[in-house]
Amino acid sequence: MIIKSILAGSMVAVKAVSAFNITNSPKILPNGYTEVPFSMTGSIEPGGEAMTFTGPVNAVFDQIQKIKPGFTWKDFQSNVTVPSSDKTLSEPSKTIVKQLCNIPNFDHANRFETLYGYDHLSLIDANCHVDAGPRKCSQVFCRTGSKIWMCNDNDTPLDFPCTKVAWPVLLFIGNMDCVENGWLGPATWTQGQAFDDARWNVIVGSDGKDADC
Repeated sequence: MIIKSILAGSMVAVKAVSAFNITNSPKILPNGYTEVPFSMTGSIEPGGEAMTFTGPVNAVFDQIQKIKPGFTWKDFQSNVTVPSSDKTLSEPSKTIVKQLCNIPNFDHANRFETLYGYDHLSLIDANCHVDAGPRKCSQVFCRTGSKIWMCNDNDTPLDFPCTKVAWPVLLFIGNMDCVENGWLGPATWTQGQAFDDARWNVIVGSDGKDADC
């Protein structure tokens, strides 16, 4: 299975103190990270005018479908040219150098909603964008309060296919050190942070507002 092959890679996994054992209010993001708006710029049909859409990708999808019913992500033409090396979808174990599980003072996401986020992002060859960092994060997916952030630790903006953001999400779903039991049942919650060697990372979790997206 793909999850087993990911976990068998050279990634370093670190389990932090469980967030369920804390009494402080949860933070929106782990220490030192700041949320900036997420946007996608491009045309929604070949030869069309470039437009900018804001919000997580599932909200962007809904916005575009109101303009163009029947739209699929294959129709989206990104406005920024991405180097061919950034278009290569390599196995996460080859580029993820560290994973943190159960970050203190940071709320958990629903594991099944996180998997839904992976499915959604894995279909998007269009670019995800994050402003210049370091430690700047954009919320690329949100569903019933469970969120995925793409974070930039470089001092220049990041633009590459959203499919690359999808891969690290599997690390949280498949690594039982990143999973907690919750009121929905065993192994239903997950959160953490996975760092790529190109100085960007993915955070999975929530801000504690169950239905806030």
